[in-house]
Amino acid sequence: MSTYYFFSLLCITLHDEGKKRTLWRRNPIVTGHAFDARIYAENVSKGFLPVTGILHHYRPVPVSSTVWVETRVEQGDTVSMHYDPMIAKLVVWGENWVVALVKMKDCLSKFQVAGLPTNINFLQKLANH
Repeated sequence: MSTYYFFSLLCITLHDEGKKRTLWRRNPIVTGHAFDARIYAENVSKGFLPVTGILHHYRPVPVSSTVWVETRVEQGDTVSMHYDPMIAKLVVWGENWVVALVKMKDCLSKFQVAGLPTNINFLQKLANH
């Protein structure tokens, strides 16, 4: 049986009304379960090769107290070969593993990207495995 350890320092960066704030907490209390999925502009069937193109349609899922989306792009932007092809990082939290996984599946099914291939379908298959 494997043993897993969590880091003992938590850093959270918030963007509050245009101001960047960083919160630190030593020995945070760990409750619930979280998953993160990184959504990339990539061609899964070709070995996850990065792709370039225009985000003709982009609508990430709404954020809430249990869903967080970190993104640097918006609809109409170009994913270029000069930068990382990551479109967004999706993080979900639930009271337990099952609740968090259901929330991840739901968010992936509602995350909308059009104009270039992404790994969203792969992430959905992975979450359903």
